[in-house]
Parts: sequence; C-alpha cells; structure tokens
Amino acid sequence: MTAYVQKVNKYREEHDRETLGRQEEFVQVEIDDAADKYKALLSACSAHSDKLTSVHDKHKAYTEAIAKATEWLLRVEGKTEEEVTKATATEPSEVQDNLANLKALKVDIVSQQRLIEGVQVAAMELEALIENLPEERDEMTDLMKELDTRYSQVAASVVEKTCCLETVMVQSQDIREAVGGLLSWVKETEKSLQHMNTISLNRENLEGQVRELKVLQSELETKLPGVQSVTESARLLMTTSPDKTLNKKVEDLNKRLDSVQGGSAAREEELDEVKVELDGFLSVCEVAQTFLGDLATSLEARDLAIADPTTFAAKVGALNEVALEKTDEFASVVGTGQALLERPKVVDAGSVKDKLEKLQSKWDEIDGLLKERRGQVDERQQKLSEYELLHAQVLEWETAMEEQLEQLGTASLDVASIQNFIDTVEMLVQEHEDFSSTVDKMTEQGSQYDEMVHGGGAGTLTRSPKRRSPRELSAVQTQVTEANRRYDMIGHRLMDKQNELEATRTNVETLVTDIHAVIEWIENQDAVSASDLPTSLQDTTKDLKTLQVTV
Repeated sequence: MTAYVQKVNKYREEHDRETLGRQEEFVQVEIDDAADKYKALLSACSAHSDKLTSVHDKHKAYTEAIAKATEWLLRVEGKTEEEVTKATATEPSEVQDNLANLKALKVDIVSQQRLIEGVQVAAMELEALIENLPEERDEMTDLMKELDTRYSQVAASVVEKTCCLETVMVQSQDIREAVGGLLSWVKETEKSLQHMNTISLNRENLEGQVRELKVLQSELETKLPGVQSVTESARLLMTTSPDKTLNKKVEDLNKRLDSVQGGSAAREEELDEVKVELDGFLSVCEVAQTFLGDLATSLEARDLAIADPTTFAAKVGALNEVALEKTDEFASVVGTGQALLERPKVVDAGSVKDKLEKLQSKWDEIDGLLKERRGQVDERQQKLSEYELLHAQVLEWETAMEEQLEQLGTASLDVASIQNFIDTVEMLVQEHEDFSSTVDKMTEQGSQYDEMVHGGGAGTLTRSPKRRSPRELSAVQTQVTEANRRYDMIGHRLMDKQNELEATRTNVETLVTDIHAVIEWIENQDAVSASDLPTSLQDTTKDLKTLQVTV
C-alpha cells in the first residue's frame, strides 16, 4: 500500500508540474508577445513625439527668424526711402552729411544680411521635416523670395544713391582737391585691407570678416564712379594745361584703386573657400559624430548583449562592415579639418581642433568596441559550447538515474534481499554525490556564460537559485535551474528510498526475532509431560487462561 501511495503522489506531482509548466510557457509566450508589441508601439510613439518636438522647435525658430528679419526690413526700408528721396544738396557739407548717413545705412544693410540668411537656414531645416506638406513648403519658398527681393532692392537703392552723391561730391570740388581726397581715401582703404590679413576658423568670427569685407567692397563700388569722373576731368584739364604732379596723382590713384580691387577680390576668394570648407567640415563632422554615436549605441545595446552567439556574431559582423564602409569618409573628414588647420593666415583654430580631437576619440572608442565585440564572438561560442556539452551530460545522467530509480521495484521480505537492495541504493547515492562536481561545473559554466552575456544584470547562477518569475530568468538560467531541480529531486528520492529500506530491514529483523522467540517457546511447551495435563473442565479453563496471559 505504501509503495502504491508513493507512486500515486509521484504521478500527481509530475503531472501537476508538467501542466503548470505548459501553463507557464503559454502565459510566458503571451507576455513576451505583448511586451514586444508594447516596445514597438512605445518606440513608434517616441519617434513620432521626437519628430513633433523637432517640428515645433524648428517652426518656432523659423517664425522668430521671420519676425526679426521682417521687423528690420520695415525699419531699414523706411530709412532708405527717407535718404534716397532727399533732394541732392547744393553745399558740399550737406552732401557729405548725406553720404555719411548712407554709409551708416549701408553698413547696417551688409551686417544685417545675416538675418535673411538666418531665415533661409531656418526654412531649410523646417522644410526637411515637412516634406509631405507641399502647400506649406511653397508658402515658405514664396516668403523667402519676397524677403530676398526686398533686401536686394534696399541694398541696390542705397548703392545707387551713394554713387550719385559721390559723383556730385567730386564734381563740386576742385579737380586737384578731389584727386587728393580720393587718393587719401584709397590709401586708408589699402591699410584697412592690409589689416584683413587673417582668416578665422570660428564660424561667427568668419561671418564677421565676410561682412567687414563686404562693407569695404561696397565702399569701393560707390567710390568707383567718382574716381572715374575725376580721372576724366583731370585728363581733360591736362590736355589744355599740362600738370605732371596732377598726372602722377591720378595715375597713383587708379593704380592703388586697381590694387585694392584685386586684393579685395583675392580676399573674397580666400574667405569663400574657407567658408565653404569650414561649412562642409562642420556639417560632415556633425553627421559623423551622430553616426559614430549611433554605432556606439548599437555596439553597447542590450539587444546585442543578450543575443545568442549566432545572432551576436551576425550583428557584430554587420556593424563591423558598416564601420569599414565609413573609414574612407572618416579619413576625408579628418583630412578636411587638417587642411583647414594647415591653411596660411588661419586663426581661432581651437574649435576645429576640438572637433577633430572629439571625432578621433569617438572613432578610437568605436574601434575599441569593435575589437572587444569581435573577440567576444569566439569567446561566447566557446563558453556556450562548454556549457551545452556539460548540460547535455547532466541531462543524460539525470535521465538514466531517474530510469534506474523507476526500475528498482520493491524488495522482498528477506533480510539478505533487503540488504542487497540497500547496497544498490547506497551505490546510487554515492554516484549521485560523485556527480555533484559535474553539476557544479555545469552551473559554473552557465554562470560564466550568463555573466558574459548579461554583464551581471541577470544575476549569478548558483546550485540553489532563488525563485524568480520566468521573465527574470535567462534561457541558460532556466536550463540550469531545471537541471539542478532534477538533480536535487533525485537526491531526495534516493534518500527517501534509503530511509524506507532501512526501516523495512529493521522491521523485518524485529519480526524474525519475535518469530524465533515464539517458536522457541512452543518447542519448550512440547516438552511438558502428560501428567501435567488438566483432568477436569475447571482445571482446563484455568490453565487456558494462564496460557493466554503468557502468550
């Protein structure tokens, strides 16, 4: 009966565990599926939210740029209209005052061109985010054309009026006085151009240098008609009244003017080249930094860390290929930055050096991460292979041991047979104890592999891991936990079997001793003589009671 009850309990335990296991597996699949869908939805929502935030920020920047540019244009259009529509003064001092006002206005127009450029940049950044909104993009394009047209009209009006007044100013003066004034001006302009002997690699300072040169070029543009007028007048005068000094000054004026124009054009070319190279470097550098940041994130991502060796190797290989494809681009970016630093006359090189250093540092970090991940490919495969080999060995042993326990059967009520049974169980117990080192080694290998994959995040494996929910355990942890559970269960069954046999042997030995005692007593009773037998019913009853008490 006891054996039957034990078998029934064992069946119920295994059946309940199997049913529970299937239920847990089904629930786990549902949980994983829901978790994956949630992550995908969360990722999509986050991306959409980021895009909306970016559109909001870019639209705000665009709106603010439009407001600043429009406000400035309205103000400068009013001032331009006021100066341009003024009647030409008859007194040189008044003309000079008008020229001073126009010059200040011209400087303001050149320097504030950055407002129009700011609108263009903000519009381009916003348009890149609203490609599917053609009407809004067309509206922005029309507005940009309007602002650009208004700016060009204001600048052209000021230049035209200034040229007119410069000519009037020259014509109102004595020829010699006009030539002397223009010669002094061109000499000062030469000095100003000579002071423009550096090129800044700071984007804001470079813009300032460009605006400074544009002011000088605008001054040249407005002075040129006056120089041409006074040159013609001087040459006409010298046809009737030769004057070597005047002739020499006129030649010097035009020669210096040509030199200033040439130097201005060369300066403009240099600034444009550096501006294009610097803009290209900064733009590509930003893209490269973003790319390297994303690549580093991918190399350090948890999805990669917890991937199985095959997937891990494939992903690392793919990321390595991406990095190799970008090697030439990276070298090109660095080359552009170095070329900028090696240009003559460059100053404010700190920002470019800093970006190059950060870029090189990030690339070195990526290179280190790739080397580390490539090394982990073989290491992971080796660790997993070692663990799987031991795990298969443990499962094979546990299955064989469980089958032996099933085949033990029940011992007969014979002391010798029971002892043989006990000896067999003790051999199995010893084998169980000896095999513990293999189970421990399997657990250690699983822990090392899990530590490598999860970086300690999933916890170190032990022979008696704390109970966790299935979602907290990795695949290896689940396998190790189950293998250890089966090993411990085998130990408990062996101990129960051993205790059961020991108790049975004790009971059988006690029973045999009692039987021998009864037999001995019966044999002693056979030796009683016939004279001792009762002769009456009363004596027989009395002796029977005595015998019952004795027995």
